[in-house]
Amino acid sequence: MTAGGTVHGCLLAGGRSTRMGRDKALLPWRGRPLLVHMVELLQAAGVEKVWVSAPAQQYCDLGLDSVADEFPGCGPLGGIYSVLHASGADRLLVTACDLPALPLALLQLLLRRSDVSHWVVAESAPGVTEPLCSVYGRDLLPELEAALRLGRLRVAAAVAAERKVVIDARELRALGIGREAFANLNSPRDFEELAVDA
Repeated sequence: MTAGGTVHGCLLAGGRSTRMGRDKALLPWRGRPLLVHMVELLQAAGVEKVWVSAPAQQYCDLGLDSVADEFPGCGPLGGIYSVLHASGADRLLVTACDLPALPLALLQLLLRRSDVSHWVVAESAPGVTEPLCSVYGRDLLPELEAALRLGRLRVAAAVAAERKVVIDARELRALGIGREAFANLNSPRDFEELAVDA
């Protein structure tokens, strides 16, 4: 597989943060908002531009460009489709905004394995893929749109099997990347536990 073309990043920040009780994207992380930390992480991985999947202008005070969902109420799949479509990028490195433990090496590996026609996704454990930490090629747009129009909102079900490239958990473990790398911040307790190690 040969990587090429423009590469942008996408941070999914359109959730309601119900369990956290406040906007997760604005949680303090190493002296700045968590969303800014995640932007810097994607930039370090080599993307040319980072977009935020969120209501228009929600994070403009942080100097970030946001893209509102073309299919409102369709969860992460709607955000991924909308940013991939609006950005014009050939490949889109996608993560949720609340995954601060993601190693840079993992993001770089995803990009190295990617191209414009595939979905490259890592396993956090055998058989458990992480669609909110993966790379989507531009050629997937018709499949993603068809799934949205049919109401099939599970990201993993939206992409045909022959288009999926899975980096399995055993390979990641050999690189020192375990399940903890995918820990997300759903609750105040999650934030406290991860922040201690930050």
